[in-house]
Amino acid sequence: DGANDGYAFLGAGVLLLIVASSKFFITSVRKLVPLLSISIIMFAFSLSNRILIGGRELIVIPLPGWFLESVGSVRSSGRFTWPLMYVVLCVGIVAASILYEQRRALSAFLVASVVIVQCFDALPAYREIRERFVESGREVSVLQSPEWDILALNKTCLSTVPVQFKGENWINFAELALRNNMSTNAAYLVRFDESAINAQTASLSSQITSGNLKPECLYVLVSDNPTQEAAILSSQYLAIKDQSTRKVRVVDNFIVVLLE
Repeated sequence: DGANDGYAFLGAGVLLLIVASSKFFITSVRKLVPLLSISIIMFAFSLSNRILIGGRELIVIPLPGWFLESVGSVRSSGRFTWPLMYVVLCVGIVAASILYEQRRALSAFLVASVVIVQCFDALPAYREIRERFVESGREVSVLQSPEWDILALNKTCLSTVPVQFKGENWINFAELALRNNMSTNAAYLVRFDESAINAQTASLSSQITSGNLKPECLYVLVSDNPTQEAAILSSQYLAIKDQSTRKVRVVDNFIVVLLE
């Protein structure tokens, strides 16, 4: 699924530049064949087998399983549209500078027109980006208590239960670990070794089920629907909360377990 990253938007300004420089494109196409060929092949690879118009799916072209398996490692294939977009843009700029080299006033007018038209055409996208990253502000962390940093003192490991990759609130625990120089299993993973994830989960499960927790680690129950390991950790809360060698706390509605 690379549709979002494959937003092949040239814009009205670039299209105007292409039209104004069309003579150069026509006369120089032979010199550009190698570059255009590679870019077009990559563009073709980026195309989806699902054909939609206005959000309505018209047809789905079936693809063989061996093909899907062979290209499955390529994430966000829509990004393969970018080289062709960049080639068209760069060639348009070079073409305009060559064609209008002797006509400076016309060249300046063309560049100014392209910039103004492009900015106006892309204005909705600029507004969306500003709203998303500036006006909406930074997301407030769910970890508000100062006790987190106190509990993290002299700890080198933060283990969330179950293992969090793309899990809810993962970034809050990742920031806690970063702030206190701890390693953590809370992360956003796009490409990952499933066997390594399973091994980490098995190791964490073994520690919790046996009660053999690592003294350098801070264990946090993060799931609203606990797994077997999380359920065991939760059940230990009342049983071990008064033991001097093992601390159990409820911080910001999360169960935290650590060894002293």
